[in-house]
Amino acid sequence: MENPYDAPQSTTDHGAPPKRPFTPFELLVVIGIVVFLVALLLPAISQPHVYPIRMTVRNCLLQIQLAAVISLATEGTAPARVEDLKTLVKNGYIDASLDGDEMLRKMIASGTDYWGNSLRLEPLPDKRGFVVLTSPGPDGQFDNSAESDDISIEYQARIE
Repeated sequence: MENPYDAPQSTTDHGAPPKRPFTPFELLVVIGIVVFLVALLLPAISQPHVYPIRMTVRNCLLQIQLAAVISLATEGTAPARVEDLKTLVKNGYIDASLDGDEMLRKMIASGTDYWGNSLRLEPLPDKRGFVVLTSPGPDGQFDNSAESDDISIEYQARIE
């Protein structure tokens, strides 16, 4: 006969013994894994999203290129120096009063890109009359390598 004063064995609904709590060591392992995963993801999360900014800078350069081509077609010349980009606005080839074109206005007025780096406008040695307009990109360095982050467009500055 069973002793009525003995504590009964507790079981779950399915007859399995109750689950034991986590040990401190198991909790430390889980915390360590979570910290490791966060450390892996942190660089990707903390970097600014450079790609959309690069595309915006490229679009601004393409607008300058289009205005330079129109200037060449109507006047026979286009800006061949960064300082001359302001003539595109002055002559009405670029409407700098449009909303949302703050970056384009800044690039033309100051000769710098989104990151504050100076734009470079120089002749192409292998194409007479053509120039290349380059932003050094987020690193601020003009590179000539295949891995370069420079943003460049070219256009014809004069008819020869």
